[in-house]
Amino acid sequence: GGALFALRGSPFAIGGAADDDLRVEGWPDGFLSLRTEGGALRASAQGEVTVNGEPRAAGARFEVGVGARIEHAGAAIRVATGGELGDGSTAIAEGGGGEPA
Repeated sequence: GGALFALRGSPFAIGGAADDDLRVEGWPDGFLSLRTEGGALRASAQGEVTVNGEPRAAGARFEVGVGARIEHAGAAIRVATGGELGDGSTAIAEGGGGEPA
């Protein structure tokens, strides 16, 4: 389940703030940043997250591909499709809800 959201910019901020590109209940303001680098989608988080069940330390930068699931505080996003940023890159907010800002 969940809702689909197009990634329309780089960086793309995900967190609990009204001005984040995608709001996820229970996540700190600006918690996760997604950006394109050399044709890849990379992420960094202000706190610990799990990516496909693997823990990542706060501040770590990591590549995310189609199907990647990033979890924090009982909510998750998943990269659902690939493609050029703003023309097919999509994230699904799962658990805890999500809404575009």
